Amino acid sequence: MQVFVDFALRGIVDEHPVVQNAAFFALGQMSEYVQPQIGTFGPQIMPILLQFLSTVSNSASPQSDNTKHVERMFYALESFVDTMEAAVTPYVPALMEASVKILENPNQTVCPLKFKEFAIRLIGSIATAIGEEFEPYFPNIMNQLAACVSSTELKGQGDDHAVSSLQNAAVEVIGTLARAVGEDNFRPYAHQSVQLGLRMLGTAVDDPETAKVAFQLFASVATILKEEMVNLPEIVELLVASIGNDDEYVARLKEEEGLDVFVGDEEENNEDKETGDEEDIDFDETRSEEDDDVEGYTYDCSKLDEKEEALDAVKEIAKVTGGAFSQYLQSSFDAVYRTLYHPHEGIEEGRWKPWFNCAQFRHLVPSWSNVWTLLFPSSEKSSAQTKAKMWLSKLWVGTVISYQI
Repeated sequence: MQVFVDFALRGIVDEHPVVQNAAFFALGQMSEYVQPQIGTFGPQIMPILLQFLSTVSNSASPQSDNTKHVERMFYALESFVDTMEAAVTPYVPALMEASVKILENPNQTVCPLKFKEFAIRLIGSIATAIGEEFEPYFPNIMNQLAACVSSTELKGQGDDHAVSSLQNAAVEVIGTLARAVGEDNFRPYAHQSVQLGLRMLGTAVDDPETAKVAFQLFASVATILKEEMVNLPEIVELLVASIGNDDEYVARLKEEEGLDVFVGDEEENNEDKETGDEEDIDFDETRSEEDDDVEGYTYDCSKLDEKEEALDAVKEIAKVTGGAFSQYLQSSFDAVYRTLYHPHEGIEEGRWKPWFNCAQFRHLVPSWSNVWTLLFPSSEKSSAQTKAKMWLSKLWVGTVISYQI
């Protein structure tokens, strides 16, 4: 390990940008995949990464178009912070000083929006690593993030994608802070945070990434407010709509006159193709005569991620809000039930988890036979039923335990 770390550290200070990029990336990869051994090299690696972070935060020169080395530097830093956890504490003052400087720098030529996004994500990792020890930095950071989400001036400071990525990062990290700093510290900001999430969803129409981070935020804030969770009807309605939405499927038509024709927005599909953001699925068994012109189907992975996050949010919100959620059980159940035969593994597993937590509502789950009849009215056997038995067994155990309590 020492040999590889030495190679990477030499590469970081190399004058050639390609070598520098590769060295930062190598450090990030080692911190992700060579654990826990890589943590012992923190005292060698962190000072060098901090030096580069300080250079970026104190720079007064306009940035060139090629800032890949900065992105890789933040990747390496964030990975090491995640790996070191509480051991990162001695480096936190320097990390936070540099990160806050980047956030507060109004000069977009020196500090573009994507640098601010990287700094925000780094701050989220720091908060997760040190937990309630983040409290001294929390009020200022929370105000900075709220201002970032609420700002209408950002639109003129970068392209729409850069602005959206920055604001999504801010929403995501607010959710991270809710879990990191402790209930007492975050509670004064809880209601405001929910409103920020709803605001983002209201302005970003049909943006799966925004929906995903907003759902994460709602679930995080619910762990603070519990039965006092605000805007629960509106939030559940959004979650149910996302779970019940089937627009993650993209139909690909057969070749016509030498051209591949896609259903949906052509520019979006071309972009997804380039970035590998679609996943082929096999619908041979369910195709009908009406599908003769369809060559196949793909997943829009960003929308799949949104649906998985919605399922996870329902699970957690149902768990922590208790009786306040009971009036939404039927609508939530109907939405989750419609995902019963979803072919994607993440959705297949995630659909059962909400009901493991909802099992605590004992009066709504009176007997195993009632649950099984509700889910599978037919006596027909299927692989889905077999898999469901495992999850429903867990749900039933949860119910029995709740009776005992």
